[in-house]
Amino acid sequence: MNIIHIDRPILSGAEVNQYKDFKALMDHFSGIPAKIPMKKGWYKFGIPFISVAFLSLFVWLVIIPLADNKDQQVEEFRFINPPLPGADIPYIVILIEELHDTVIHIPPATTIELKRNGLADSAGNLVNGPVEIRFRQIMNPAEIFLSGIPMTYDSAGIRSTFESAGMIEIAAFCRNKPLCIVPEKPIKISYRSTLTGSDYNLYYLDTLQRNWIYMGEDGIDLPDELTYQEQTERDRVADPLTDSLIEIRSAIAGLVLQKPDPPVLANPKKWHFRLDVLATEFPELSVYAKTVFEIDERYKVLNPSHPAIQWENVVIERSDKPLYYYVTFTKDTITVRYLACPVLTGESYKVAMQKYESRYTDYQRELAKRKEREEQSVQQLIFRQAMRFRDSIAMEKYIASRQTENSIIRSFTIMRFGIWNYDKPLKYNQMQSIEPVMKVNDTVYSKTCYLADLTRNALITVNPGNDLVFEKESKKILWMVTGKDKVAVFTDEDFSRIPDGAKSYTFDLKPINTPLNSSEDFLRLFHADFKETP
Repeated sequence: MNIIHIDRPILSGAEVNQYKDFKALMDHFSGIPAKIPMKKGWYKFGIPFISVAFLSLFVWLVIIPLADNKDQQVEEFRFINPPLPGADIPYIVILIEELHDTVIHIPPATTIELKRNGLADSAGNLVNGPVEIRFRQIMNPAEIFLSGIPMTYDSAGIRSTFESAGMIEIAAFCRNKPLCIVPEKPIKISYRSTLTGSDYNLYYLDTLQRNWIYMGEDGIDLPDELTYQEQTERDRVADPLTDSLIEIRSAIAGLVLQKPDPPVLANPKKWHFRLDVLATEFPELSVYAKTVFEIDERYKVLNPSHPAIQWENVVIERSDKPLYYYVTFTKDTITVRYLACPVLTGESYKVAMQKYESRYTDYQRELAKRKEREEQSVQQLIFRQAMRFRDSIAMEKYIASRQTENSIIRSFTIMRFGIWNYDKPLKYNQMQSIEPVMKVNDTVYSKTCYLADLTRNALITVNPGNDLVFEKESKKILWMVTGKDKVAVFTDEDFSRIPDGAKSYTFDLKPINTPLNSSEDFLRLFHADFKETP
């Protein structure tokens, strides 16, 4: 295990920027020759034979598959992969010269609430301007498709597809450098959703783990109460009971983000090192003074020669993942970057685990208290709502309002930038599973297809070789990307001709001749049920 001393002065801004664009690792190491004891005759004729056999095997097993599957490997490497070049969902960019307590209104009914001193750069310095907010909403299967954001959820080995009640992506920058949210001043986001169910949950897309992370229960404002207020009491003073419920739910969301992480036991098979930390530069690492750090090879596989190198300089940076740090090692022309986290061994691990168990018990106790307060507030709102609806005039106005607008407001607070979604796992009532054959103009394709369940607001990705599973009673559309800016579709009317109980079926997809060069082109066709107009 290496012990690395960091006794350098605090880096200037120019020096920090110097290390942000890392070059690829240079592999200039030569192997050490070894003598193999063997008989002279075998050495003369056996070595060439083994070399030829090994080279042939390498070409057959490695080179040829790499050449044949080059495009497929590139596609699998990208986690968020917009399928139509140039047609990704664009961002709305909001420029703020100086950030105060600010509410950004985005039509038709989305708000973003930011606080002064609520944003910071990667070094922890507060930033109030100039600030650039980049924001986009993804509300239906067509927009999900164009964004390339995966909608599958893996929990305890069970893989599900989400049906969405609305998804947003948000980020902030200062002079093109990403900012983060100050935990004590989270950002509140509210948007209108036409899916009025209360059984959706909030998820955050962790791009490092490549999975959606459950962040809490639905944060809707009660639909009946909110619609009634919007239609009949717009000028009414804010309701203390509703404000209290919002405050409680925000507190619950904040507590969930502070859930203690268990200590990590060091893996004896991995490379470990220690740092002498400058407390003034990385105060949160002070508690890890002389703590063992372990390389996370999910980010980059360790080069076996690196532990033996006497590195000249080491730079550490915070990552988006809590308690994980990017560590950059430099020597001469060699620069390599790894992801590392603090780990413990022996007695230290036992002590840390005892502390964690105590903190986790306190966390569960506090979470239960806040959940109980939330339930009490909800019951009070439901009771008051029932009393108000006894008024027949109010009921009449309420029914009229529901006829003109069937929607609710969903609200939540975030402590990190990225992609957030209100979802629930897709469930079928009358499911049909078919082995599909995808055909366009008499040509059979083996490509990924996309099934939009419009009733459930879900997009199901159908990979080649998999069965096509769908809800018989839902309105749906299936399509496939056939070229750079071309698709072919199978409409809901086409689905109605599939025989009940069919185990296999040939899907004759209709090619769309209209070029799809932008998201507007695709969305226009999608909302017209892919009916082309001259």
